[in-house]
Amino acid sequence: MIEYICTKCSASGCKLWRQYQTFFEHIKLMCADCTEADQGREIDLSKGDQCGWMIPAVPTAENDTYWGYSSVPIELVTWWKALPDRRETR
Repeated sequence: MIEYICTKCSASGCKLWRQYQTFFEHIKLMCADCTEADQGREIDLSKGDQCGWMIPAVPTAENDTYWGYSSVPIELVTWWKALPDRRETR
């Protein structure tokens, strides 16, 4: 069972990204802020859901790995898009 939290800042309850073409054992999930810092660019969801080499992290129903970028079922694309873009600030 995988945890859906940012591996850098522990953000949860928001969209997370992961590295493209990376073995599961080496994947690091990142929130929008950490993804932008890691990739050196801003995320612009009006132009797409990728940021550099980072793609949406969409877990499988079994919650044991992530869907490939072009294979995510539409209902899980909808789930990911419905998540808040960034973690809540306190």
